[in-house]
Amino acid sequence: MVMTFKISDFLPEEYANLTTLNDTILDLTNPAYQVLISMDDTTYTANILSGKLTFKRAQNLLVDKKQVEVILSGYFEFKAIFNEKTVTVSDGRFDVGISSDNFYIY
Repeated sequence: MVMTFKISDFLPEEYANLTTLNDTILDLTNPAYQVLISMDDTTYTANILSGKLTFKRAQNLLVDKKQVEVILSGYFEFKAIFNEKTVTVSDGRFDVGISSDNFYIY
C-alpha cells in the first residue's frame, strides 16, 4: 500500500522552498488537496470526509555549511471513503528528506 498526498496549490520552484511548510496544517477536505491510495497496482482517490496533514517541522539539513536537503516531519489523520469502503487513519507520521536527487518539477 502506498499513500500519496497531492498538494496542488503549493508548487515550490526548488526543494529549499519546502521550509515554508514549517508549522503548517492543511485541511484535507480542501479541494486543492488529494489523498491517493495505491493497492495491488490500482490507485484510488480517497473521498476525504475530515482530516488534516500537519507539517510539524520543515528544516534545512546542512553538511559542512552546505545545504544538502530539507527534512519534512509531521502527522496526518483522516476519515475517508475509497474503493467503496470507509476508512479511518489516525496517528500517521512521516519523516522524509527532500534534495535535488528526489525533487522534481513537471
